[in-house]
Amino acid sequence: QTRERLLEDLQILYGLLSFLSERVLIEVKEPPSRRQRVLEAYPLRGVQPEPDVVRLEIDPAGPSPEEGDVYLLDPGTRRGLRLGPVFVGVGRQVCGLAEVDAKSGELRRLVYQSFTSEGAWYIGDEKWAQRQGSAPRSEGAERLFGCDLGAELGRWLGADLLKAAFGVDHDGDAQSAGPEELRLADESWEELLRIVRPPEALTTIGGRYRITGERLHSGRHADVYPAEEEGRESAGRLVAHILRAEAAADPEVRDWFVRRADAWRLLSQDPAPRGLLVLHERSDPRSDLPRPFLICDCFGEGRSLASELDRAGELPDDRRVQVLRLAGELCVAAHQKGLRLGALPAHHFLTDESGRLRLTGFEAAIKATEAETLRPTEEYWRRFVDGWTDIAPEARRGEPLAPTVDIYALGVLAEQLRPKRARGADPASPAPDAWQCLEYHCLHPDPHLRFQTAAQFLTFLDDWVAGEAGQIPQTVPVPAGRARVGPGEGSPEVEVPAFRIGKYPVTNSHFERFCLDTNGIAPADRQPRRLRGPWCPVVGVSLSDAQQYCEWLSRSTRRVWRVPSEAEWVRAAWGDAAPEGPYPWGAKLRPGCANYGPDYGGPTVVGAFARGESPTGCLDMGGNVWEWCIDHTAPGEPLRVLKGGAHDFPAGAMAVSGRRGVLVTHRSPHVGFRVICEEE
Repeated sequence: QTRERLLEDLQILYGLLSFLSERVLIEVKEPPSRRQRVLEAYPLRGVQPEPDVVRLEIDPAGPSPEEGDVYLLDPGTRRGLRLGPVFVGVGRQVCGLAEVDAKSGELRRLVYQSFTSEGAWYIGDEKWAQRQGSAPRSEGAERLFGCDLGAELGRWLGADLLKAAFGVDHDGDAQSAGPEELRLADESWEELLRIVRPPEALTTIGGRYRITGERLHSGRHADVYPAEEEGRESAGRLVAHILRAEAAADPEVRDWFVRRADAWRLLSQDPAPRGLLVLHERSDPRSDLPRPFLICDCFGEGRSLASELDRAGELPDDRRVQVLRLAGELCVAAHQKGLRLGALPAHHFLTDESGRLRLTGFEAAIKATEAETLRPTEEYWRRFVDGWTDIAPEARRGEPLAPTVDIYALGVLAEQLRPKRARGADPASPAPDAWQCLEYHCLHPDPHLRFQTAAQFLTFLDDWVAGEAGQIPQTVPVPAGRARVGPGEGSPEVEVPAFRIGKYPVTNSHFERFCLDTNGIAPADRQPRRLRGPWCPVVGVSLSDAQQYCEWLSRSTRRVWRVPSEAEWVRAAWGDAAPEGPYPWGAKLRPGCANYGPDYGGPTVVGAFARGESPTGCLDMGGNVWEWCIDHTAPGEPLRVLKGGAHDFPAGAMAVSGRRGVLVTHRSPHVGFRVICEEE
């Protein structure tokens, strides 16, 4: 063997060692049950700090994890690459890595050992040695490197490292007894080798850009390299996303790469949203270029939010809010441009030394119009998106991609950022914190119980998570003025003093704090789980229940809270504006105004219908749930007034002048309330 070939083989080995040294090996202790979706595995060995338990999503289409299975964990993507058994030692299966000492005895590395003739490489197994009647020996490493690398490097370097790795004896001779034709022990090692083996030489792409360094990242079908524009080296660093050769030969993969580029380019057009890593150029999709590419800015040193999270263990609340606010703003911009992002994993957010963030990647991004034609299913997401199990469930079923698909992606990101000690808590439990509520209304399997828009998500993030609205109902001011009370246009007008009224109906989260403090029975305990969303309106409350809540809130805040009168409710719904139609927002029923009729099947998150806002700034005054007023329907009548209509009721019930009468003890899954705070 020539020295040059030996050096080439050594480079491959070094690449393997470098790759493995940045990852953690984890082991399955107990096989999961048939219905279990999350696998708990435990660190086996690795060179960087790792958690006590690693949680991995189980691929339902893949092989079922068994006890003793080993996964190679990539901390950046949180993906686990399943490794098949490769050698046996001390009577138990271990997978193709051995921790050995270099000559100094101080440096410890993970050494790659994966090639065998029988699917197992016997090293140090006493039973095997007795059966063979000789010392333990390795079987075949030559097919990987084009030579008997153990023997050649053992002679050349005399490295104890290689003796342990490839079975080189003390005289530098390899005990090789395997067949001439060798194979990879397991397909997973083929994938590992594909990730690690240096690709074919790349120097320039597109005739204008020059590759300036080694690969930065390897995705499902494309690799990422540092680059610069020839002749403009001082213009700033760039990054090239290049489709791999084997992927470029597949027409479906090329089509996906084009869709990804189209979505990224559209999002990059003016006005480009804050926090986006702007796409500068893409190869012509009509060309027969062997390896299509994308060119975008370089940001920082390529460090991701996922690596920041791994180092810190958990992020402070203000950093979590910063990340989610940026992600929400990017979703707003994407939806305005007719895009769906689909996934927002933490490892797609790059960060620099000052903590600034930029989003890159966009493996799942697609134009909404293209999605209507393509109707991507689980097979599509599985093929093109790392972490495809984090795509919204309705998208994996091939249903239309509504904006709530990206709300789900925001929830996955929020879950990734959640402190480990808080994971596993039930967001529908009594008095959940604001973070749990946020995740609940992002990750709910029913899209109707999620936030309906990214703008609504941002409102709740700022007002309820970062602010104080999660503790007491948020209110808006209503100036003094006149209001028409009673059914029909001939009803009398009355003067109404100034007051503050709840911007939204009282939520389950608010009401459950009252129940916990007073040892009361929360309505959720009497209701199906469908109605328990923390930021859904509380329902199943009588007028007496509502009044008791107001008394408790008054004691807790030292302010006067009460149930509104019908005149106050009407004043909040119409304000000073002359009614231009029967509804708080005007005359026409438009999409996005209210939750009425059978479409949603139940209450939705408060404030989900921004187009239904009243002139005074109140939301949900038409539809979602009926709301209690303190008034009797008429003097001497036992019935009390309900206003506003609800889900499962027709549009006419939402008329501001409309009303419904029920007994004071009435409890219904259609009835809630909002509160008045008297001006001091």
